[in-house]
Amino acid sequence: MFLKKWGQKLYIECLIIFVFLSDLAARIPSIDQLNDWCTTPYVFTYQYGIHSRYLVGSLFNLLLNPISIKRLYFFILLSIIILIILFAYFLGQILRRAQSEYRTAALIFMALFWASPFSISFLFYWGNYGRLDLYLLISALLSLILIPVPKWRWFTPALLLIGMATHQVFIFTYCFIILGALFIEAVEKHFDLKSSLLLTVSLVVTSASFLYFQFYSSATDFINAEAVLKHFSAKSNIPVNQKMIEFEYFKTITDHLSEFVANGLWDRIYSGITILILLSPVIILLFKLWQVLYEKATCKWGYALLMCIPFTSMPAFMLTIDWGRWFSAVFITQFCLFFYMLYRKHSGAIYAFKKLQSFILKNRVLTVCLILYLTTLGKFEAAGLLTYANRIVMFVKTLF
Repeated sequence: MFLKKWGQKLYIECLIIFVFLSDLAARIPSIDQLNDWCTTPYVFTYQYGIHSRYLVGSLFNLLLNPISIKRLYFFILLSIIILIILFAYFLGQILRRAQSEYRTAALIFMALFWASPFSISFLFYWGNYGRLDLYLLISALLSLILIPVPKWRWFTPALLLIGMATHQVFIFTYCFIILGALFIEAVEKHFDLKSSLLLTVSLVVTSASFLYFQFYSSATDFINAEAVLKHFSAKSNIPVNQKMIEFEYFKTITDHLSEFVANGLWDRIYSGITILILLSPVIILLFKLWQVLYEKATCKWGYALLMCIPFTSMPAFMLTIDWGRWFSAVFITQFCLFFYMLYRKHSGAIYAFKKLQSFILKNRVLTVCLILYLTTLGKFEAAGLLTYANRIVMFVKTLF
């Protein structure tokens, strides 16, 4: 009776959970398929120094010691389920609060998110299963839920610190979900003392923690990557990637750029351009929504800044090769900011989604076709970007 009552009350959230769990069941790798680029960070703890990326490994070792590949597999699975539940709660609340004038548009926007290559399902396949991006997204989603609650919003700087301690790439990816939401709050409250102070503290914590973890964290005690591999191979059966350790902890940035990033650069650029073309309908939609917000806003410079958030990910594209992850971060951040504004019943966002709903109702077939089209593209990978785009690039190369 109790479960039936809660099932009726939370049927929207249950449906969202079911959809993403179905995606997970279809994509989840077996234990022997785990990618050692993803599993390596889990063996490191603060016992070996203070570094970004050591937080999750420390938590895993604390909770499930002695560690093993099987325990890691289920630790990652549980973390993914937590992320799905957070998304389901957040999106469910949006639909529950939405008025009929824009509820359909909000639902279609969520469907586009689910169908697109940048859906959180990109973390479910073998090459990204266990990526630290998972925990960055959990920190971001928790913040979006806490920011509207006065007694909880001051936990936001702590979650930004946790994100940076999880992976310093947070500053170029999902931290702008949090900072963007705080900035929206400050703009809507005309930069009153409390919202301005929280935004300032969050910016300082983000910047200071990034500088520390990137440039001032303690050196590793190991003499080389081979010694690291030998040490951790003796401790557990979790796969450890020597090349990753070598480039992350022993090579210089010059070595990283010349030996790693420069390799296959033009192929990534061609695939990246193809991806932008393939996702142009989504890009146009997002631009139009921001354009409506900008036109309705009294603080136009604020929304002009928010429109520039995608460019904050450029350093990640320039310094690393996992462009699939960065494309995902760019689009997920954009969608989450609109989700947040709908969650907060932001007047400009509601107006924009009312206009979107009017368009959708006049173009039902086009809307369905767009959702179906996006599902055919597959999901983003990491260094592999997007298989669909890569195949187009290869086909064009064979022609010319």
